Amino acid sequence: MMVGLDLVDRRFRDIMAMINVNDDYTQKTVVNPLTGETLPIYVLNSPQEYVLTTDNGAYRDYQSAMLRFEKRYSHGWQLFSSFVYTDLKGNQYSNDGYISEFQDLNGFTNADGKVDMSYNKYDFKLNASVDLPLNLQLSGQYTYLSGMYWTPYVRVRRGLDYNSVTGRYVNLLPRGAYELPERNLVNLRMAWNPKLFGALRLTLSAEVFNVFNESTTLAVDGQWGNVNANTGAWDGPWDTFGQATAIEAPRQYRAGIRLEF
Repeated sequence: MMVGLDLVDRRFRDIMAMINVNDDYTQKTVVNPLTGETLPIYVLNSPQEYVLTTDNGAYRDYQSAMLRFEKRYSHGWQLFSSFVYTDLKGNQYSNDGYISEFQDLNGFTNADGKVDMSYNKYDFKLNASVDLPLNLQLSGQYTYLSGMYWTPYVRVRRGLDYNSVTGRYVNLLPRGAYELPERNLVNLRMAWNPKLFGALRLTLSAEVFNVFNESTTLAVDGQWGNVNANTGAWDGPWDTFGQATAIEAPRQYRAGIRLEF
């Protein structure tokens, strides 16, 4: 048996981003429909001047702790388990390649927080198998994942100028303000290994994925609606706001045969 503890602390800086260095903006304000507070909307009055640079304030702070338990195969059974705690905060979505979120000043509004759709705060996994009579083997996996985080936003449909494309989306709340439902998944496998002659080996297997047919929401529509920056008029909330755009794959059955010689 083995018990292990892994700790990770990584701080990402010098992240490449496309930045508009033209600061010819006019600030307008509307009332945030989710907080009742003032929400700034910036209007670019002249063409963008883009620079690809690491001097942009982008960051990601990642901390993780993983507790592992392993009981390797002996006496007809084995078990592996892990529990992971993760914290990932930052002001942009990815550090793979250059980021596009900072192309406009509106991309900085409510940019800081829990990095959305990127991690599960809690992650528990349990994998085990046991030998049964008649050359049968039963194995299973259980996975628990706390929900990923997501951010509500609005689209500015009227009132922008040169940034009518790059600045049209504005976060209504700090990044990762909302959390998706937790996930619980169980997979099972039964295998039969009859004894054949010589080096000939046969394995017949049957598997069930998502045993309890969970339909947990994996992603939602985060657009609250539209806003007119000239008048402050809102179109929302839309009926689709917060509604699922992806769910867990339904229960699946699989059968297999393997012949070794």
